[in-house]
Amino acid sequence: MIGTREVPSYVDEPGVDPSRNTETYASLTLRVNSPRWHGVPFTLRSGKALAADSAEIAIHVRPLPGYLPGQWPGVEPNVLTVGLAEPYVRLSTTLNGPERTAEIRQLEARSTPPRFTAYAHLILDMLNSNPMLFIRGDEAEEAWRIIDPVMNAWAAGDVPMQEYPAGQAPPGPPS
Repeated sequence: MIGTREVPSYVDEPGVDPSRNTETYASLTLRVNSPRWHGVPFTLRSGKALAADSAEIAIHVRPLPGYLPGQWPGVEPNVLTVGLAEPYVRLSTTLNGPERTAEIRQLEARSTPPRFTAYAHLILDMLNSNPMLFIRGDEAEEAWRIIDPVMNAWAAGDVPMQEYPAGQAPPGPPS
C-alpha cells in the first residue's frame, strides 16, 4: 500500500520478467577525492514505490563533538533541504528553548511551482539548443565509470538484491 492505494509488487507488473532481478532501489555513498570535500560523504538514493515521492538535496551538518551533547541534550545536527521537484528550501535546526532546553524547529521558504514539469523544461531546452540541463560526454563517461562496478556486483550476485514491500522503507540504513 502507498497511502490508500494498493500497488502490486514490481515483479507482478505486466511485462516484468521476475527472473531478471531488476533493481528498484539503490543507495550509494560516494566520496570525492579532493581536499575540499575530504571526509564528506555524498549519499545518492533512488527508488520506486516508496512511501512518498521526493526529489531533494539534503545537506546534513556534522553533529556536535562527542564531549558536547551531555551539556546540551536534545541538540540534533542541522539539515538544509532543497526541493528539486517542488521549489522550497527548509532548514531543520535546534533552537534554544526556555531553561536552555533544545527545541527542534523547521524554517521553510517556498516559491511558486514551475509552469512546466521537469521533463517539459528538458524538452524545451533541447528544442531551444540550451545545453544547461544536459551533461557533457566526459561527465557521462565518469558517471558510468562510477556506476559500472555497482551494476557488475549486482549482476555477479556479490551484492544480493533485497526486497521491500511497496510503500515501506527500503532495506538498509534509514533515509
